[in-house]
Amino acid sequence: MGRRWRLWLAVVLVLAHGGAVQAEETLAEARSEFAAADGLLNALYAQAATELPAEAFEDLRRDQRRWLAGRDPYAAAVARLQGGAAEGAEEDEPWFWLARAERTAARSEVLRGWLVYFRDGSDATGWEGVWVDGDGGTVWVAEVAADRVALQVFVVRGPTFHLGELAGVAERHGRTARFTARFEDEGPPTWLTLVIEGPRLRVFGEHTWPFHGVRAYFDGDYVRVRTLESGERAELLTLADAAP
Repeated sequence: MGRRWRLWLAVVLVLAHGGAVQAEETLAEARSEFAAADGLLNALYAQAATELPAEAFEDLRRDQRRWLAGRDPYAAAVARLQGGAAEGAEEDEPWFWLARAERTAARSEVLRGWLVYFRDGSDATGWEGVWVDGDGGTVWVAEVAADRVALQVFVVRGPTFHLGELAGVAERHGRTARFTARFEDEGPPTWLTLVIEGPRLRVFGEHTWPFHGVRAYFDGDYVRVRTLESGERAELLTLADAAP
């Protein structure tokens, strides 16, 4: 269990037992956790400003502004819903700072993905790897044939932590792939369309609600952050072997 998750657990215990002194210590730790995450994000953004082509960095800057506009409202909602903070007093709640830190660390992964894409060039243009959107979504992809990819999508969305998951084999046509599934063989089919555009894997869903919570979704712009581990690839290949 990483330090961030231990800290989240500490906050839950503090809130459950009402320890005032411990709560103050945890608030200080949570603020420190955010400061460290924010420092790393700023360093990565500065690297991107130096290393990315001008047009690509302008694209990233627009995306960064959109992300930044949503981070603190998200953290405030977490503080109210999970920590019971009164409206206007969210910054006195450890959950606010922990949510800021978690979201900022996730965004750092996205920036690393942009940097790796432009550093590695053609080595970073395929399908295979682990992709994240920085908003609680992860896609694992393995190339299994010239016209097929195995994938698993898992998401945790919003301050209420609604979940969603899809897995199977998608038909691939160059930089586009289409995946379909049907929940318990009832109702209209679910579709995911995946398109690689530069550093992004863009995901568009149709009739996806049977596979996720009310406030969850699969749509988003994902960026590759690492290669598959051997166990991850083996699991995806098992999906491919089981596909009709």
